[in-house]
Amino acid sequence: MSQDAQGGDKSSKLWNDDAAMIFTDYMEEEIRNLLAESDFESKFVNSWVEQLVDTAQKKLKEMKKPNYKYITDVIILPRGSGYKKNTAFWWQPKTDKAITVKVDTEHLHCLLVAYCVQV
Repeated sequence: MSQDAQGGDKSSKLWNDDAAMIFTDYMEEEIRNLLAESDFESKFVNSWVEQLVDTAQKKLKEMKKPNYKYITDVIILPRGSGYKKNTAFWWQPKTDKAITVKVDTEHLHCLLVAYCVQV
């Protein structure tokens, strides 16, 4: 399978499992680099969320999948806090994709979900 310089699969214009894994690996590293040893401080959370959304949107666009719209959702919580997230989809399972990236650091939980919807 050939890949372009951005990590996108040239042979597919759809979000397949390989493309999703490239995005997941990239974002896991970005999240770890940003949050590293940070403790939960509410004054930083908005900035972290904005940075991760911007980074994810940029990477999604770099993957060069034509005719897609992207929605990115990020949650950052202190480690040990409980949360529940539930989402329902009504879309085309052959073309649309939800990519979940979960990273736990020593002090934080980060959950990023990227929705890739073909238009």
